[in-house]
Amino acid sequence: MKTPQHATPFALKRLFAATLAALGMAAATPLLAAPADAQIEMKVLVLTAQDDNPAAIGDAPQLEATKAMLDRIGTPYEIYRYDSAAPSLPALEDGNNAHYQAILLPISDARLLNPLPSNPLAQTLSRYQFKYGVRMAALYAWPDDTGCLQAVGQRDTNTSALDATLTAAGKTAFPYLKAGTSATLPLQVKNAWTYFADPATALPAGATVTPLLQGKASDGSTHTVMASCSFPNTAPETGDASSREVLAATFDNNQYLIHSSLLSYGLLNWLTKGVMLGERRVYLDPQIDDIGLPNDSFPYAWEADGYYDARTTPWTFLGATCPLGGENAKTGTNPCEYRITGKDIDKLVAWQKNVRSRTANAADFRLTMPYNGAGFWVSYGGQGAYPPNKPATFFFDLINENVLYDTLTPRLVANKAQFKWVTHTYDHEFMDDMSYDHALNNEMIPNDKVAQKMGLPNYDKSTMVTPNISGLYNADVLSALQTFGITYLVSDTSVPTPPVGATCEKGPWPLPRFNSGKPNCVNPSIYEVPRYPTALYYNVSTPAEWTAEYNHFYGANGIAPYPWGYDLSYGEVLDKTSEVLVSYLLNYDARPLMFHASNLRAYDGTHSLLGDLMDATLAKYNRYYQNLPIRSPSLKQTGELMKRRQVYNESGVRAVLKPGKGIVLTAANPEAQPVVVPLTGVTYGTTTETYGGQVTSFVTLNPANNYSVNIAKSIAW
Repeated sequence: MKTPQHATPFALKRLFAATLAALGMAAATPLLAAPADAQIEMKVLVLTAQDDNPAAIGDAPQLEATKAMLDRIGTPYEIYRYDSAAPSLPALEDGNNAHYQAILLPISDARLLNPLPSNPLAQTLSRYQFKYGVRMAALYAWPDDTGCLQAVGQRDTNTSALDATLTAAGKTAFPYLKAGTSATLPLQVKNAWTYFADPATALPAGATVTPLLQGKASDGSTHTVMASCSFPNTAPETGDASSREVLAATFDNNQYLIHSSLLSYGLLNWLTKGVMLGERRVYLDPQIDDIGLPNDSFPYAWEADGYYDARTTPWTFLGATCPLGGENAKTGTNPCEYRITGKDIDKLVAWQKNVRSRTANAADFRLTMPYNGAGFWVSYGGQGAYPPNKPATFFFDLINENVLYDTLTPRLVANKAQFKWVTHTYDHEFMDDMSYDHALNNEMIPNDKVAQKMGLPNYDKSTMVTPNISGLYNADVLSALQTFGITYLVSDTSVPTPPVGATCEKGPWPLPRFNSGKPNCVNPSIYEVPRYPTALYYNVSTPAEWTAEYNHFYGANGIAPYPWGYDLSYGEVLDKTSEVLVSYLLNYDARPLMFHASNLRAYDGTHSLLGDLMDATLAKYNRYYQNLPIRSPSLKQTGELMKRRQVYNESGVRAVLKPGKGIVLTAANPEAQPVVVPLTGVTYGTTTETYGGQVTSFVTLNPANNYSVNIAKSIAW
């Protein structure tokens, strides 16, 4: 089997979803396929080959894709690495207690998949499937390994992408996919070696093949690239299922490929018959730092001693003042920087309303504004420096930007309900070396007073974005933030901070687990929410500026010309950057995104860089997914979500399914914290939510119930 090259940095990851109807979940009488006293642990068994090179095999892209698929949803799993020269299996059961509810192979192996007399391990797995109604899947299969398919061709999609389409059965199994629903909206398999398959000519008697995803070979013939196979039980025992099912994808996968991302949830949903621990939601929270203050304009960069040219390495000093000219009396800024205006805000509000009302799945979309109060009017507690005089008092002045007048402040006040608000300190002073008193009395309290005077709604003083993500190692500053009431603080995914218990020094450190944050190492009472930096830089407000800086990094003569090697146009920069951002949505990633105020400039009188980028991202999202609304949580809501996931991850949650009888949930938490367990496919308790056509119940385990809940209801299996 040939392993292809994998993923550009802007490619993606994720795999497959199914409806209750497709899983038989809508039947009035539960479907039972297990011994009467069976107990099935709701955990996925991952079987992967291991040889003398563990790093190469154990960390193979297909295994990483498998782990990412399960980690993103929060579904428990166990990886069993077997010797490829002498394969083996873990203990699958104890009496009628099954240890796994599903079996997944990152790469197919006929010795485990095809129960011929010469494959005793496959026979053992086949018997386990029949006994407990357990499904099996191969994420990257050589068709002939499956016992139901045969290879009839191949394609290297690194050089020629495959436009695949879902069959009727595929559309039922992947109802959230818009990609693949027609020839004009294909699901594109790219950067992955692909095998074309047909049903095996020696298909076992009674076996059936159901194609799910198909593509055309170079001769125009249509073949299968994903299918489910059903094999009859020819020697049933009491309680057995009448058949066993295997799903095989015949194209390669890794966690950075778009087709892997698109299909991952459906595969997991198929494997678990729609009953699993974990949840999926799509999130998008753009956070626009420095609201109220100006930002540099590329290539000019201001430091404490003056201006520098950011195009050189190291930066070249240009002088104590902006080389393009002095301060404009009307704006209070110079030509080397840009501060957004009232007109920019009006255009931004109109754009956001249009997104919410006219863009599919985006009705909840709302920007977050980390603000610096010093930049606003004196009457609201600011310093009134833009321009450096008191605000106008006559109505004529309020509508005429040709007078000395700050238009930003009143337009933000007029439209304050359109945004979510977060403190970003009063004047954006870095906090790494700041004192307790200065942080509390010169930054936090004054900025909060501005919020109160402006009457900012959707504002919670318990959340914060520090300037330049500074102060995360400063005990005095963190103590001041705690005194003020901060409980959630943004960190930077590109420079992860240490976990509690480690040496509280700068890294490198690993990121917290997917959709989790962590307590701050220095002051654990404050919880860190990891946030993504983006390639829409803080110091660009026009297409020309952004394109110039992007090519400074990645163009033909850039600092890091890989992978492009040429200078990109504005449209190409949008395409590359939006490809990264849409990957976060496709992978159900809750981490917020970092942008800056200058990105909001209506550069042509209507459009902004941020608006262009979000439009491109949402357009791609809606070409890939359907009927999955995008959530736009506040920073506090994201912090709560991440803390809940972290506690869930660390509490050893165990679910045991008793077919036709119910599910028993247990956990252990040494800190006596409540553990909220997301249980998809089951309606139970008072906290339930339907998303993407599936119900998820959030069941709380705590010391009062001994971290155990018995869900006594008949559940189809």
